[in-house]
Amino acid sequence: MSIFIDAHVHIYSEFAIEQFFTAAFDNFLRASKSENLSENASYVLALAEGEGYDVFSSLSQNAVSFENKSEKQTESESLVFYKTAEPDSLLACRGNETIALLAGRQHVSRENIEVISLFSSVKLEEKAMSLADLAQTVAANGGIVVLPWGVGKWFGKRGKVMRKFLDTAYE
Repeated sequence: MSIFIDAHVHIYSEFAIEQFFTAAFDNFLRASKSENLSENASYVLALAEGEGYDVFSSLSQNAVSFENKSEKQTESESLVFYKTAEPDSLLACRGNETIALLAGRQHVSRENIEVISLFSSVKLEEKAMSLADLAQTVAANGGIVVLPWGVGKWFGKRGKVMRKFLDTAYE
């Protein structure tokens, strides 16, 4: 089975949700077909919601229990969100196509370094913690710590912070 993942997704409150997910389904299907993998492919969107945004909570509040999924909903082309056993994931279904939607937050350390917390909707105050403390707090709250690539964070003061963090992260 193939898994297609977009691991840095922003859904802004001003986006039309139906249009956003239609584009996501279309893009995933096009990518899997171009690789001849569409038969057994799974699709995942991992959110990176920044300060002031919480689309995941809105979608989660309106999601229905997966146990209540009816055959009629499966055949429908309308978009339906289902709760999962994990509080920080949803299933976005359109007909018999499904995208797993994972909660995630975008945080900024005191040193101005972006940290993504995958699989976690815990909100933390921006620039209140050092990179090391922020990463520790994200992990302690069940999130997967991701340092997204950005060439600027490898130079100057931020580069020194990154190198020190990476050198001491596993001590």
